[in-house]
Amino acid sequence: MGCYKVGTGEDNIVCSCPLAPWQHESGTDKHPGCSIKVEPSAPSVFYCWSCHEKGTLTHLVRKLSTLSRDPLHLELLQEVEKAENGYVEAALSDAANLYAPKPLGWKPPTAPKSDPMLTPEDLIFPESEIEELVGGVNDGFLDLGFSLDTCRRWGLGYDEFGHRQYCEDSSCQGCDPRTIFPIRDLKGNLVGCVGRAIHKWQAPPYKNYWNFKKSQFLYGEHLVDRKDPRPLLVVEGPTDTLWTDQTGVVRVLGQLGSSLSRVQADKIEYLADGRLVIGAFDNDKAGDKSWGIFQEQLLGRVPLLRMGFPEGCDPRDLEQDALRELVMSMIGKPTETHA
Repeated sequence: MGCYKVGTGEDNIVCSCPLAPWQHESGTDKHPGCSIKVEPSAPSVFYCWSCHEKGTLTHLVRKLSTLSRDPLHLELLQEVEKAENGYVEAALSDAANLYAPKPLGWKPPTAPKSDPMLTPEDLIFPESEIEELVGGVNDGFLDLGFSLDTCRRWGLGYDEFGHRQYCEDSSCQGCDPRTIFPIRDLKGNLVGCVGRAIHKWQAPPYKNYWNFKKSQFLYGEHLVDRKDPRPLLVVEGPTDTLWTDQTGVVRVLGQLGSSLSRVQADKIEYLADGRLVIGAFDNDKAGDKSWGIFQEQLLGRVPLLRMGFPEGCDPRDLEQDALRELVMSMIGKPTETHA
């Protein structure tokens, strides 16, 4: 399609926009931001953060072929349409089978009971992996304003001598002390660990111990009570999660990254249980992009609001009282509920 790929995720491809020669002011996509969500069993969709074109892959190729008049694009359109029509026909066939008259005495098959939030065994780590790291925190972390009660509630720890023995990065030299944030699934199983740098000179600020699959989990999901009537607030990182939790006015989850995955969205819908969900993202271009993905995943599934921060701020930049007042001001505002 005349574009180049710059990155891939679990089900996303990021590339330069194929429509850039016609729809971008410069005629090129200097900062590629066209995201294609690949769906193996449904029509794939795309969105360009520069020209804001969006739709199915068929829509993209059809518009490209119209603008370019390239015979190759017309051939590609035929192939994509054929694939998408196959998805539609399969869906119609499934619907026809579902609603077709059933013979006398017919009973629906009994599906085996299963937990939709069940974590695969190969993603769970033994508690022995972390027992030497938890149970205490560095004084410097407490000096940031976090209480001991908060640290105990979230099971924080301290890796005093570095994480060389836990890291799969062969270039790691140890001497990298970090605050430890254990990551647990809905049932409390240990599924990962994040280490936050103690000193400003350490890089990167956060490290993923054991290279666990961050996109499969939310920080704090094991602590959220579905029956709790308070809104559910979603932030990006572990420290923002703890800082917001200390306000005591909302239930809090950490997204563990800038892009909400489909699995994470399903968990948010489950834990919100129909109540308000507030997205707390930085007030900058990166935050806008995160919010856009957040909306795509959740709009129409839960009532949504975005928290408005002062420019360049995130939850951790605000004092506790100011953050508490900001969160309270969001409750009761009109929400986004329809896709």
